[in-house]
Amino acid sequence: MVKAARADAKHSRLDNAIWKKYRLKLNHTSDYFKPDTADIKNPVLLQDSVYVEAYRVEAYKRYKRQHTPWHFLAVGGSIAAGAFILLGAVVIIAYTAAES
Repeated sequence: MVKAARADAKHSRLDNAIWKKYRLKLNHTSDYFKPDTADIKNPVLLQDSVYVEAYRVEAYKRYKRQHTPWHFLAVGGSIAAGAFILLGAVVIIAYTAAES
């Protein structure tokens, strides 16, 4: 039941404007994460509370993990900056060791 809910939650869609406006206030019990008959394969499962709860949790997790391109740019830039600092430190240590 939970596996079916997770698979169906991958096809859920939430309007970006709603997500941007309420993302800090929404939780998985929000009506925005209710399963819809258009998003699921078997509409009979809507009667099962375990399925509905698993669907809501998985749909919420899917949107909660969503990042903007700026997030990836910041993370990538941080990693690159750290690598350059580490490389600079190695070069300085190697240069001072070679002079001695």
